[in-house]
Formats: sequence, C-alpha cells, structure tokens
Amino acid sequence: AVVAVPLLWALRSPPRRGEAAALLVVVVTALLVGARAGFAPQYRGYSIYYNGLSIVGLLVIVTRLPRATVAPGRGRRAHALAAALLVPVALSMVVQAADPLTDDLDAVELASDRGRLGLPRSKLATYRAATRFMEEARRRGEQVMLVPEDTTLYFLAGLQAPTRASVFTPGLVTPGRMTEETIAQIEAAPVRYLLVSTRTFPEYGAPLFGFDFNDELADHLLRHYREVGPLVASGPDFAAASRYPMTVWERIDR
Repeated sequence: AVVAVPLLWALRSPPRRGEAAALLVVVVTALLVGARAGFAPQYRGYSIYYNGLSIVGLLVIVTRLPRATVAPGRGRRAHALAAALLVPVALSMVVQAADPLTDDLDAVELASDRGRLGLPRSKLATYRAATRFMEEARRRGEQVMLVPEDTTLYFLAGLQAPTRASVFTPGLVTPGRMTEETIAQIEAAPVRYLLVSTRTFPEYGAPLFGFDFNDELADHLLRHYREVGPLVASGPDFAAASRYPMTVWERIDR
C-alpha cells in the first residue's frame, strides 16, 4: 500500500523537475520498510506468522497495477516501474525460502525408543537427560510434570501429562475454575517432580510463566515444591545442557 501511493502518483501525473528523485527516495524507503515489516517476521516456526500468501498477493497487485492505472501512452514506463517493484519481492521470497535451510544446518537427531526426533543442537543434551530422568521416574511409578512447555518429552519418555493441559502457555490455563481444576489434577496424580525450563513467550506479549501469566498456578507450585538443582549438574554434557537449562523441583510435603 505504501509503495502504491507514489507509483500511482508517478503514473497519473506528468513528471516535473526534481520529482523523479523524490519519487525514487519514497519508493526505496517504502520498499525497505515493507521488506523489514512484511517479509521478516520476528517469530519463526509459527504458521500464523507465515507470509507467503501476502507475498503472492503483492505480486498479483504489482503485476495488475499498470493495466488498471496507467495513463494512455505511458504503458512502457508503468510496466518498467512494476518490474522494478518485483525485484525486491522476488528477493524476499528467496530469502524466506532459504531461511529454514539455515535452521536445518543446526539440527541434530535424538534417538529414543519412540523413534528419532530432529531438534536444535542447543536442546540435545537437555532433552537427552530429561528423557532419561522421566523414564527412570516412570519405572519407579513417579509422575513428572513439565513446566511450562517441552511437551515432546512426555512422548519420548512414554509418560502421560498429569494434567489436562499438557503445556502452560499464555492464555491456555485460564484463571478461576480451570486453574483450580489443574491444581486438583496435580494433587491427584500426584506429581513428584517438576522439570522447569527457561522457555519464555515474548511472541504472546507475556514472556514469563508465573509473573506475566498463571501466577496462581505458579504460587501453588512454589508452596509445594522445592528446587533440587539443575537437571544436568556436571559431567561431559554440562556445558551443552547450559544452552537450554532445566531445573528439577521435588515435592516437599509428601
């Protein structure tokens, strides 16, 4: 839309002295702003931030714009401007398509009884240790709960989540009745250990579990569980696990 304004002005009005340079500045600025805002979403990996349809829509608009707005006798110039606008759009599409490839370069495989899971290298040591911890707890008949997320570990360890909500992301467990039911499910399980990660949620506008959301649930956990220490406290995986640390919390009144 920002690019369309100077483009329409250029197509409908005869150029005057100095206007060409002004138009160039406006168009370049608009393209830079549009590329930053529209083609580089801050949070990746979420389908709601996928901008492929927006890019296709922009391509359609730019290719159709000269035909709909061009003044008689100026079709060549209009199509040249439209083609120039397509260049950064095409480049942005290439960058967007190549972006996941850089993620794959850092991906590793975690082997388990449930199969192989691809995950970022920064999580490998922590997930490997967490899976072992949860499998050992399962064999002892003890329940582990993950806070606030990392739900994949339930599957890898062969455990059911102790609560109806298997993750605690902003807005999932609402205050009031649902929070009370979640606390009751924790007590009924009963949950012996918590594995607490450093996962935050800036994409929701409420980053911290227990501070920005679910404070009542977090208060209950703080009253009934104590921090034992890091999941990986020493050994060859200590440095690697510190890239995505988890802490172990244990029930104190059972």
